Amino acid sequence: MDSKKKLALLSLAAILPLIGAGCAADTTVTVNDTTPTSTATDTAPTNSNTTPPVAAPVTAYKDGTYSVVGAYVSPGGNQKLNVTLVIKNDVVVDATVTDGSVDPASKQYQAIFISGYKVQVIGKKLSEINVTKVSGSSLTPLGFMDAVAKIKVEAKG
Repeated sequence: MDSKKKLALLSLAAILPLIGAGCAADTTVTVNDTTPTSTATDTAPTNSNTTPPVAAPVTAYKDGTYSVVGAYVSPGGNQKLNVTLVIKNDVVVDATVTDGSVDPASKQYQAIFISGYKVQVIGKKLSEINVTKVSGSSLTPLGFMDAVAKIKVEAKG
């Protein structure tokens, strides 16, 4: 047998077990369709129910509960807003806002904000939240967005 045929047989013998996995139990390889040159038997069980491992999602923010105080200025002076966001896989899954103002008009606007902000926040990616006005309250969202900015910094680490 010449060296080219030997090399071909050695190459086939090396890859045959790889090809044979999942094929019929007995495999015969012939050269020039005349002489059987190798017989391989695959006895290893195959598992077709194996699923590849799922990679963990890449996130920009750490999961957790973050509570901060947002600040803004109203005609009544400096105002505060207490904000808590729960982050899971970069998405806000829960949010709580409580009034932190002392000015009566600001208290009223914060109450309006608190009654309607969640639809703009829950289920959204933290990086995409941009609350500008809620039910006529246009300054309270500034305090909320100040809190969101602080949470982004805190959750980034």
